[in-house]
Amino acid sequence: MTKEYILSLLYDINQSVLGSEDTILNPNELESSVYSAFQTFGGKELFPSDIDKIIHICASLSASHCFKDANKRTTSAFLITALKYLGLKLDLDHIRLADIIISLVNHKLSEEDFEAIIINKLRKL
Repeated sequence: MTKEYILSLLYDINQSVLGSEDTILNPNELESSVYSAFQTFGGKELFPSDIDKIIHICASLSASHCFKDANKRTTSAFLITALKYLGLKLDLDHIRLADIIISLVNHKLSEEDFEAIIINKLRKL
Protein backbone atom coordinates (compact mmCIF):
# COMPACT_ATOMS: atom_id res chain seq x y z
CA MET A 1 0.00 0.00 0.00
CA THR A 2 1.41 3.36 -0.99
CA LYS A 3 0.95 6.68 0.79
CA GLU A 4 -1.02 7.97 -2.16
CA TYR A 5 -3.34 4.96 -2.20
CA ILE A 6 -3.98 5.27 1.54
CA LEU A 7 -4.74 9.00 1.27
CA SER A 8 -7.12 8.37 -1.62
CA LEU A 9 -8.80 5.58 0.32
CA LEU A 10 -9.27 7.80 3.38
CA TYR A 11 -10.75 10.61 1.27
CA ASP A 12 -13.12 8.16 -0.41
CA ILE A 13 -14.21 6.53 2.85
CA ASN A 14 -14.91 9.83 4.60
CA GLN A 15 -16.78 11.24 1.60
CA SER A 16 -18.84 8.05 1.41
CA VAL A 17 -19.67 8.18 5.13
CA LEU A 18 -20.70 11.84 4.96
CA GLY A 19 -22.20 11.87 1.47
CA SER A 20 -20.28 15.04 0.63
CA GLU A 21 -17.10 15.97 -1.22
CA ASP A 22 -15.94 18.80 1.06
CA THR A 23 -15.06 16.69 4.11
CA ILE A 24 -11.43 17.48 4.93
CA LEU A 25 -10.93 19.81 7.87
CA ASN A 26 -7.14 19.69 7.98
CA PRO A 27 -5.39 18.20 4.93
CA ASN A 28 -1.93 18.69 6.48
CA GLU A 29 -2.92 16.63 9.54
CA LEU A 30 -4.30 13.92 7.27
CA GLU A 31 -1.10 13.75 5.24
CA SER A 32 0.98 13.76 8.42
CA SER A 33 -1.08 10.87 9.85
CA VAL A 34 -0.42 8.80 6.74
CA TYR A 35 3.16 9.84 6.01
CA SER A 36 4.26 9.19 9.61
CA ALA A 37 3.67 5.47 9.01
CA PHE A 38 6.40 5.52 6.36
CA GLN A 39 9.12 7.07 8.55
CA THR A 40 12.59 5.60 8.73
CA PHE A 41 15.35 5.89 11.32
CA GLY A 42 18.89 4.81 10.58
CA GLY A 43 17.70 3.47 7.23
CA LYS A 44 15.08 1.17 8.83
CA GLU A 45 11.34 1.60 8.60
CA LEU A 46 9.72 2.36 11.95
CA PHE A 47 6.57 0.54 10.79
CA PRO A 48 7.92 -2.18 8.49
CA SER A 49 4.82 -4.23 7.65
CA ASP A 50 1.56 -3.10 6.06
CA ILE A 51 -0.24 -4.10 9.25
CA ASP A 52 2.14 -1.97 11.34
CA LYS A 53 1.47 0.97 9.02
CA ILE A 54 -2.32 0.50 9.13
CA ILE A 55 -2.36 0.32 12.92
CA HIS A 56 -0.15 3.39 13.24
CA ILE A 57 -2.30 5.36 10.79
CA CYS A 58 -5.42 4.48 12.78
CA ALA A 59 -3.75 5.61 16.01
CA SER A 60 -2.52 8.79 14.36
CA LEU A 61 -5.95 9.55 12.88
CA SER A 62 -7.51 9.07 16.29
CA ALA A 63 -5.16 11.67 17.77
CA SER A 64 -5.91 14.28 15.11
CA HIS A 65 -9.11 15.76 13.76
CA CYS A 66 -8.53 15.59 10.00
CA PHE A 67 -12.13 15.40 8.86
CA LYS A 68 -15.04 17.76 9.47
CA ASP A 69 -17.08 14.86 10.84
CA ALA A 70 -17.05 11.06 11.14
CA ASN A 71 -13.40 10.78 12.21
CA LYS A 72 -13.98 7.63 14.31
CA ARG A 73 -16.21 6.03 11.66
CA THR A 74 -13.63 6.82 8.99
CA THR A 75 -10.85 5.31 11.12
CA SER A 76 -12.89 2.13 11.70
CA ALA A 77 -13.85 1.83 8.04
CA PHE A 78 -10.24 2.43 6.98
CA LEU A 79 -9.03 -0.31 9.32
CA ILE A 80 -11.57 -2.82 7.99
CA THR A 81 -10.97 -1.85 4.34
CA ALA A 82 -7.18 -1.84 4.57
CA LEU A 83 -7.12 -5.23 6.30
CA LYS A 84 -9.49 -6.64 3.67
CA TYR A 85 -7.06 -5.38 1.00
CA LEU A 86 -4.44 -7.59 2.69
CA GLY A 87 -6.80 -10.60 2.80
CA LEU A 88 -7.52 -10.19 6.50
CA LYS A 89 -10.51 -9.42 8.70
CA LEU A 90 -11.11 -8.65 12.35
CA ASP A 91 -12.85 -11.08 14.63
CA LEU A 92 -14.70 -8.17 16.27
CA ASP A 93 -18.23 -6.90 15.85
CA HIS A 94 -18.74 -3.26 14.87
CA ILE A 95 -19.82 -2.22 18.37
CA ARG A 96 -16.66 -3.64 19.97
CA LEU A 97 -14.49 -2.05 17.27
CA ALA A 98 -16.21 1.30 17.86
CA ASP A 99 -15.53 0.97 21.60
CA ILE A 100 -11.87 0.25 20.90
CA ILE A 101 -11.53 3.26 18.57
CA ILE A 102 -13.26 5.50 21.15
CA SER A 103 -10.83 4.27 23.82
CA LEU A 104 -7.95 5.10 21.49
CA VAL A 105 -9.37 8.59 20.80
CA ASN A 106 -9.89 9.22 24.53
CA HIS A 107 -6.34 8.08 25.33
CA LYS A 108 -7.61 5.19 27.46
CA LEU A 109 -5.81 2.82 25.10
CA SER A 110 -2.22 3.25 23.93
CA GLU A 111 -1.10 2.60 20.38
CA GLU A 112 0.75 -0.48 21.65
CA ASP A 113 -2.38 -1.85 23.37
CA PHE A 114 -4.45 -1.06 20.27
CA GLU A 115 -1.92 -2.97 18.16
CA ALA A 116 -2.02 -5.96 20.52
CA ILE A 117 -5.83 -6.12 20.34
CA ILE A 118 -5.91 -5.81 16.55
CA ILE A 119 -3.16 -8.40 16.01
CA ASN A 120 -4.93 -10.79 18.37
CA LYS A 121 -8.22 -10.40 16.47
CA LEU A 122 -6.84 -10.77 12.92
CA ARG A 123 -8.15 -13.63 10.81
CA LYS A 124 -7.68 -14.62 7.18
CA LEU A 125 -10.63 -13.98 4.89
